[in-house]
Amino acid sequence: MVFSKGFAVAIFLTLAFATLIVGSAIAAPPEGKGPGGNGGGTSSLPKPKLPGAAGAIQVGARGSLADLDSVDRAEMQLSHGCPIEVPTATGSAYSYSLVGKTANDWTLRMGYMVLQSDGATASCYLRDGGSVCCSGWARWFIQVFDNTGKEVYWKLSRAGEANPPPASSADSGDDTFNGYPFSFVISGDTATFYFDWITKARVRLGNAGLLTEVYFMGELTSSVADDVMGPRTALTTFRVWSGGPSWIEPSPAVAISFGASCPPHGVAYAGRSPSQRNDGVYYHSTAVGSGVECSASGSTLWTSGD
Repeated sequence: MVFSKGFAVAIFLTLAFATLIVGSAIAAPPEGKGPGGNGGGTSSLPKPKLPGAAGAIQVGARGSLADLDSVDRAEMQLSHGCPIEVPTATGSAYSYSLVGKTANDWTLRMGYMVLQSDGATASCYLRDGGSVCCSGWARWFIQVFDNTGKEVYWKLSRAGEANPPPASSADSGDDTFNGYPFSFVISGDTATFYFDWITKARVRLGNAGLLTEVYFMGELTSSVADDVMGPRTALTTFRVWSGGPSWIEPSPAVAISFGASCPPHGVAYAGRSPSQRNDGVYYHSTAVGSGVECSASGSTLWTSGD
């Protein structure tokens, strides 16, 4: 029997990963935080807030869609973090999310959330050819506000569902080895939400209209000033679809910050070379979180390579 080099590498990674599992302490996800409510999660959790709402540090990038027609979908690919840092204050949380505002002022949101109450006991896994990464527990979430600002839908995954995959399972989704895609699509009166392009919810919106603004939003809710908020990058795909032949990046990109000190919380853009992008459009990566260069709220973000 003849084995290809790729097959041998796959076998090696599988055996190495199995060895790592045997030699590592394997922790189960925290209990007592499963789905509930109108879509999942518990009412006591520090949920993300509307952009500009009091009670949280919010920083990010806003893209206007005024120059585009019929934008019905948006996507963000969030880079994997290793380790997943956990905020310190009791009851605190941070999140990174894709936010969409519609023509009739509804707000759609899907992203990644880390709760202090989940702890930092996630299992080890192979990374970058063999190094070990142990971390906190990440969740994906879905949130919808109507045009009065009332939350009408909330869903929170089990702890660990948004943790990076092992190196041996890095070929799923939209280049999932580098980061998970979060996205939503509006069709008629319904929005469909996807994590790793797997359907996670369908929500009736009524007469919400199509998308007019999109945000990449980082948010921290904590009683401790400048609590831990692991920086993340929106890779290659902070983008929208306007019925054309391909995805496009929203423009102009404007820095936003609410309740944030600058520094340490901020946002910056960095260009990606053609060899780094995954498709035919020149996208940028956006970094948000502690220790990242700040841009004044309302300013056009600095972009390298333009």
